[in-house]
Amino acid sequence: EMSFSIWVKRADTANSSAFWIQSPSSSDGQRGWQAHTPWSNNSVYFDTAGCCDGATQRISAAIDTFPAYTGDISWWTDNWHHFVFTKKDAVKQIWIDGQLFLEGENTSPLPTDITEMYFGSDTTGGNLMRGLMDDYALFATALSEADIGALFGGTPPTELDAGTNIMAYWGFNAGVPIEPTIGIAKDGANVTVSWDMGVLQTAPTAVGPWTDSAGTSPLTEPAADAAKFYR
Repeated sequence: EMSFSIWVKRADTANSSAFWIQSPSSSDGQRGWQAHTPWSNNSVYFDTAGCCDGATQRISAAIDTFPAYTGDISWWTDNWHHFVFTKKDAVKQIWIDGQLFLEGENTSPLPTDITEMYFGSDTTGGNLMRGLMDDYALFATALSEADIGALFGGTPPTELDAGTNIMAYWGFNAGVPIEPTIGIAKDGANVTVSWDMGVLQTAPTAVGPWTDSAGTSPLTEPAADAAKFYR
């Protein structure tokens, strides 16, 4: 059993793959795990252990069978949507925005020889997806409805119960830029320079040349020394 969770915001609905998990034992381009969210025909596909046998490898359904779908391209391009793909034994499910979209049976067992993972493409640079993705997570369990609802509600994958057995997580968060601060003060016959992060550099002129300081904050220099610049 295993689950894949991902947020997607599409720029179009052209042919593409949201992810492609390579498995040498799997057919059709070593398609161990793969999903179209959606393909250009507005159908959502979920493949495991190859493609594209409906009894052993693939489940799929048109998005217009999802009650919340508006029928307009803006449903994809103007909004983020949360997808979860799960498989346990033969049972496979696709969840969209916290709701069960599709359940079916594929009898081929999950591949155990996964070698590589591709986001937004296949293994050869094809099936490129134009759009955004976020909070991509893999679990070694088939997630429950409650867990899927929590993810859709904003709970980070790493904060689900330990029993979900998270294996990998990409938050794609660049973080908020943090700017260091630097201070300088006269202390008797000395000058004290302090900084809170990074490496202090000094130079004899404002345009350099700059060299790293070997000291740690605070750095004390005799005020009688030649002029120096700090950054």
